[in-house]
Amino acid sequence: MGNDDALVSLLHDIKGTCANLKSAAAMLRGEDSKEERELLGLMSRQARSLADEISAYQARRLGERLK
Repeated sequence: MGNDDALVSLLHDIKGTCANLKSAAAMLRGEDSKEERELLGLMSRQARSLADEISAYQARRLGERLK
């Protein structure tokens, strides 16, 4: 996958994940229920996964510059 393809894919993932997180956040009511804890856990995992994906992209770009 070329640089442009990788960036397009990353941007697509960012937009999709942010939309999912926004939808999930709209469902939160501030209650300490099992469902809300599960939803918050899911949101945390999605955000962490996205951060990892961004870090991996950054590392690949840095590696390409060092060649």
